[in-house]
This record gives sequence, C-alpha cells and structure tokens, in this order.
Amino acid sequence: MDVERICSLFQSSLDPELQKDAEAALDTIFKIIDFAPSILKVVTNDQVQHATRQAAAIYFKNMITNYWEEKEVKNVDDQLPFAIHENDKIFIRSVIVEAIARSPKLLRNQLSTAFQSICKQDFPTKWSELADQILAKINSKSMEEFSAGLVILYQLCKCYS
Repeated sequence: MDVERICSLFQSSLDPELQKDAEAALDTIFKIIDFAPSILKVVTNDQVQHATRQAAAIYFKNMITNYWEEKEVKNVDDQLPFAIHENDKIFIRSVIVEAIARSPKLLRNQLSTAFQSICKQDFPTKWSELADQILAKINSKSMEEFSAGLVILYQLCKCYS
C-alpha cells in the first residue's frame, strides 16, 4: 500500500475544497489489505504534519472500532460483512503499544481508544504477549515509556470494568 498516497489523502481531507474527493478515495480503498497498517504508519510518522496525523489517527480509531471484530452474516443471502484482515491485525497488535508510547498526547488518545477496542476482542487469546509488552514499558527507566505503559494498562483495565 502506498503510504505517501494515503498521507496525501488525509492531508487533502483537511482542505474543504478537496475533502469530499479525499474521503471518497479513502472509502474506495479502506478494504484493501495493508490499508489499516498504512494508516498507522502515517500516524506514527514524525515527518508528517500534526493535523494530517490527527486526521489519520481518528480514521484509524474509527476503522478499528467498526471493523476489527468479525461480524456474522445474518441472512444466508447477505454479503459477508467487512472486517480487517488477520494479517493486518497481527501487524497492528505488534506495533500499537510502541505507537502509543511514541505518540504525542492527542494522537495517543485516539490510539488508546483503538487499543481498547482491540483488547476487548483479542486479549488474552490472540494477544498473549501484551502483558509482557506493558510490563516492559512500566519497567522502563524512561519516564515517557513508563507513562505510556500506565496509559496502556489503564486502557486494558477499562475493558474489564
């Protein structure tokens, strides 16, 4: 997936004159394998403008919230509902903790909400290494990593409260 093109679409979505076309383009490609990981790459890229990263983070959060869980077909004649591909899920689970730890607060809030949606579906059965990832952050000597570890642990706890 072309990360630069996706970045450009999110940047265009901030321009009122280009917004509709950018959103239409995003709607046509969001089901393609590697799209969700590509959005996360935009969010975590420090070279991208903050507003663009924020737009991508919101889109990512909404995509995870709506399409992480595989939904059942209600009627035999219905089309199979879209869900994020398992390969994309594996990649996202492997990097989201670090993405949260390295992101500015506004982006961290969006990623934390996405993280919580993932935890509700995948922890602990599909994401057994999460506890070790959180402990590594909490045991870090870096205050930034320690703080991120606590945010991540808090989001995990909210799944079970």
